[in-house]
Amino acid sequence: MKRCAYLIVWAVLALMSARSAAAQPAPGGAVPAATPTRADRAPRAYGFTLGGSYAFVNRLPLTENGHARHLAGVLIGARFGWQVRGLAGGAPATVGFETDFLFQPARETRDSYGLIYGVFAKHSFSSRLRVRPYFSYGLGAAQVWVTQVGGRGIGHATRIAFGVDTRLDERLHLSLAATYQGIMMPNFALADVPARDTSFHSCVLSIGVWFGA
Repeated sequence: MKRCAYLIVWAVLALMSARSAAAQPAPGGAVPAATPTRADRAPRAYGFTLGGSYAFVNRLPLTENGHARHLAGVLIGARFGWQVRGLAGGAPATVGFETDFLFQPARETRDSYGLIYGVFAKHSFSSRLRVRPYFSYGLGAAQVWVTQVGGRGIGHATRIAFGVDTRLDERLHLSLAATYQGIMMPNFALADVPARDTSFHSCVLSIGVWFGA
């Protein structure tokens, strides 16, 4: 028993001596530099939105004579990305992928709906404000269908948005945004008439949630 006690005391003293030697400064009074830390991956961020859209310029084939008509619709969107700026505490920025589903019902003309997908970037102007403004833009492609019309339109999509994020929790925000969205479709595959420009441009007011910095 005494021998075991001596061994335990000796081990404790040896451990204390090793820790004391490690805490001593390097020769010349220089303190060893701390090993820099490195993030294994960029923080993820994602969001969901629900908005109302209004097409102020519309060339979709909604009637037999092709006359333009203003349209109101519903837009459901989702975004998933990675934070690429503000990791050390500055204003955050996020890049990633986005997709939107657009439905534009009409009483006296044909309904239309579309799928929009592409890439996006989001830049916030502050990291400390509870209510902070941001700017976002997206580029991608769009596929649009019109009921009672064979074929579909395929074109380019552009989105520009200004909004505010209100922090509800450390990584949870309530988002409000005003968005311009343009769908440029130079050709729409119609069965009975030559292809023509069927682009439309909309403004969107949306509300959603944002999970991220």
